[in-house]
Amino acid sequence: MDLDLALATFHATGAKAGLELIDRLPESARTANYYLARAQMLEASGKAQEAAATLDKALHAAPERPDLYRQAVTLAVKRGQAAEALRITEEAARTLPDSREILLLKATTLEFAQRAADADHLLSEVRTRWPEWSNVWVAHGIILATHQHYEEARQALETAVALGASSPETYFFLANCALRAGRKDAAETLIGQSLRLSSADPWIQALAGRIAFERGEYQLAVERDRAAIRQRPRFAEAHAGLAQAYAALGRKQESDAERTQAGTMQTTASNDDPPYLSRLFQGSLLEEKPPRDW
Repeated sequence: MDLDLALATFHATGAKAGLELIDRLPESARTANYYLARAQMLEASGKAQEAAATLDKALHAAPERPDLYRQAVTLAVKRGQAAEALRITEEAARTLPDSREILLLKATTLEFAQRAADADHLLSEVRTRWPEWSNVWVAHGIILATHQHYEEARQALETAVALGASSPETYFFLANCALRAGRKDAAETLIGQSLRLSSADPWIQALAGRIAFERGEYQLAVERDRAAIRQRPRFAEAHAGLAQAYAALGRKQESDAERTQAGTMQTTASNDDPPYLSRLFQGSLLEEKPPRDW
């Protein structure tokens, strides 16, 4: 019996079978990887509290592994536990004070905990220490944009691109900043970059639809909003955008139908905000290598 078999069983047949196997491992085999795998299985079983306790054991077994702190923060963020997420990142920063990944994780956790001034200060520190690191510029740009500091966000994100950042989210926020500044042609170019990288993202399609509408390209706006709705049928913003585009084309009946749908969905749909900030808080948006199995 080994850990690889337990993990393979977990992925093939589910958490219950994986836990049955992993719990047969002897004490001598219970390394940080064992506790990490067991925490993943517990989380998949809906046992988040036990998963958090097990992740603590992983951290004590290997306190110098940044990935373990990220996994622990991810779980705390998923549960909405800002104080616990901060506790973990503060412990991580004490253990690994020269890890830029840990310091960036702490900064985004401060933002998650609604300590915006502290987050901004730490992000600026990390930028100063590692000015060539595109990830910190992306993170700071996204956070600035969510606080509606669009010009500062644009500057940070453009620096990130100059340093090699090329994620669809980076171009999404750049396009939104350009649109907010009234630079419609620039917004179209930037959202085109984002679409090329991730055309199946409904939030990118919806922003693309809004940009097309602002540029007077109403049929293109219809096509983009329809694409967003195909990917996320109960997307109130996309239905509202489609209603607006239909109205501009003189298609009143279709516009009224979409507007009615949008009104209904605003009260019944799940949160339609883009998921990028949540991913940033969970440490997954800026991963420098493929994620583990969390």
